[in-house]
Amino acid sequence: MNLPDFTDLPAGDFVVYGDLNCPFCFALHERLFTWNLLDRIEWRLIIHAPDLEASGFSMEDQSLLANEVFSIHHRAPDVPVNLPKLRPGSEMATRLMQGLDFLSVQQQVSTRVSLYRALWVDGRDIADPDTLQDVVVATGISEALAPDQAQAEKFDTWQKEWETSNDFDRRIPIIKRASNDSLLLGLPTEEALVDFLKGSRTFYVNDDACIFQPRPGTLVFGSLENLWPLVENIRNSCEVLHFANVDDCR
Repeated sequence: MNLPDFTDLPAGDFVVYGDLNCPFCFALHERLFTWNLLDRIEWRLIIHAPDLEASGFSMEDQSLLANEVFSIHHRAPDVPVNLPKLRPGSEMATRLMQGLDFLSVQQQVSTRVSLYRALWVDGRDIADPDTLQDVVVATGISEALAPDQAQAEKFDTWQKEWETSNDFDRRIPIIKRASNDSLLLGLPTEEALVDFLKGSRTFYVNDDACIFQPRPGTLVFGSLENLWPLVENIRNSCEVLHFANVDDCR
């Protein structure tokens, strides 16, 4: 689509609440990055599943993750996203960003892009310290510092805002316009996102319409961990739909 001119978009008027381990947040982040808007739109990282652990990632969780990635392929075909082996907890990566809060906006955006892509493009575990170290090195940061009290309090405030707002309904991603409290809940189509940013819409919840790009589909059943050698080979060329068992897909 032909994008309008966003040069008059006021800096700081739009705020996004998103999590690093949410594919819908990744898709929105990629769009705003491609449109060169992340230096004017504040991205507030929150943790929507603080108790998430790899050891507790059930087959139902695996199915939900696969279906979310499937949805992205159709709702946001402009964004390349691959199915990772699991959904890692995002707390460690978020704490890393807290420790890098002293960086310029451009450096923070670059690091956040690298974290999102490490998980949703390369399939790496962003709860693994080695992955985080690789991101730090690749983005040219000499070291990540432990967040000081002010930085930690800022992130904690964002978390509390997201958890306690009745308007947010604990959804992600969310875009809020500070000047008039307009809200966008969930991942919109490109057209709806443009309308919201240009002020044509003041409220938006996930649009059912999506752009369909036909790809072959493969149904897989059972533990995604055991099936991963197969899934890893086919995930870029077809849609992977995962179910815990045959009965669940009927």
